Amino acid sequence: MKKQYYIMIHRNFYGCKSTRSLERNLYGHVMWLPYKAAKEYIEYLNEHPYYLSHNEAGRPIYKIVGTDSMLGISLANSEW
Repeated sequence: MKKQYYIMIHRNFYGCKSTRSLERNLYGHVMWLPYKAAKEYIEYLNEHPYYLSHNEAGRPIYKIVGTDSMLGISLANSEW
């Protein structure tokens, strides 16, 4: 079985606030993808317009994270 990855989204806001979340599909489920697909999805997101939310300080930073990392286990099991 191929190793699966997920995409972490890091958003920065004015006033020294930042948030991290996981990319989810239309049904609200965490998106688990092969590395190549995750990389292509991030490229797709960066190529298209992004509309800032209130007080957001720019485009989010997307990071590919492996499902076997300790951080991945704790994030995947939490409800964000």
